Amino acid sequence: MTNKGKIAEYRKKHFGESAVANCGMKMFIIAYRNNDDIDVVFQDGTIVTNKRYKNFTKGKIANPNIGLGLKIYDRIGEV
Repeated sequence: MTNKGKIAEYRKKHFGESAVANCGMKMFIIAYRNNDDIDVVFQDGTIVTNKRYKNFTKGKIANPNIGLGLKIYDRIGEV
């Protein structure tokens, strides 16, 4: 007896699952290989790979396109 079919069903169950990231952007699972290896697409079309499912459910996956305009010297003189 093999669990091959059950594992495939579990992966399909997570495909398309959505969550909201800490930045407020919605994200969706596009590939689920195991708990430590998922791929996510944000609503702006940005894809991030090799993330953990636990971080996905907590919203702790960052969109690399958010905050790109901020530079260290932008904060000079800030109190």
